[in-house]
Amino acid sequence: MSLYTEIQLLERDKIIQSQKKFWDFLDINIVNKLIHLFDNNSKNSNEKITKYIENERIIQGLDNSGVNIESYVYNYNKSDSSLSVIIKKNDIDFLHITIHLSVKSINPKHQGLIHMFKDIYKVLHKKPKNKLYVLINVKIPHDKPHSLEFSIADGYSTNINIANIYDSEIQKEMNVIIIVLNRLFDENNKEFYIGNKNILVPIHNITNVVLNNINSHISHVIRKNKGSRMYAKLNNTPFNIKTITPVKRTIRRKHNGQITRKRHRKY
Repeated sequence: MSLYTEIQLLERDKIIQSQKKFWDFLDINIVNKLIHLFDNNSKNSNEKITKYIENERIIQGLDNSGVNIESYVYNYNKSDSSLSVIIKKNDIDFLHITIHLSVKSINPKHQGLIHMFKDIYKVLHKKPKNKLYVLINVKIPHDKPHSLEFSIADGYSTNINIANIYDSEIQKEMNVIIIVLNRLFDENNKEFYIGNKNILVPIHNITNVVLNNINSHISHVIRKNKGSRMYAKLNNTPFNIKTITPVKRTIRRKHNGQITRKRHRKY
């Protein structure tokens, strides 16, 4: 039995379909920047999503004491590359956001390709997971064609009887994350815009793995310059990053006992 009515499924599908705009926006340089931004172990970039969130929490008047913010790039070795940020309070998981870069399926019964999860209710109160997800809508602002705008479309309030304990606090944290995302994808924001083609960062050592994962799941979404990879001419310096189109390789085949060679494009 479905957890949702037919009308609810239609609404959820509309939200999840909007998220395709995120993948339409991606290119190889943006993917590389996102990996650096979310990988807290990366030494090649001083810009971190965790730092942006910490700073925005201060701007919003939230107390950072006892708060730990962590970010990850995970499952890239399982063909399911994802980005995640988790906010912990007093060592307890409070809230996290996940962005799936590799899209295997789109189903309105599931939680979407970009979603938040209210960990605190599950950790402390063992509430059903399906009530704790937050679906994110994505749109292109009419006056900014090279930007994305994120908003909370479903799950801002929690449909459980103890929601009044944490919901106000959770909503403030969600608002902070949305503000940071919108700043990163705002073409008018010269300081934070991730699509700035004049700012390059070194190639992360998992970028090409992630790009291959994205290319392997193209039934629903396709990023820009599909099939391209990244390489650096010399010493992996940040200003020699290039993209390469299909590379030719020689395939040896037997035909009627004779070995033939055929030039083949490999992506």
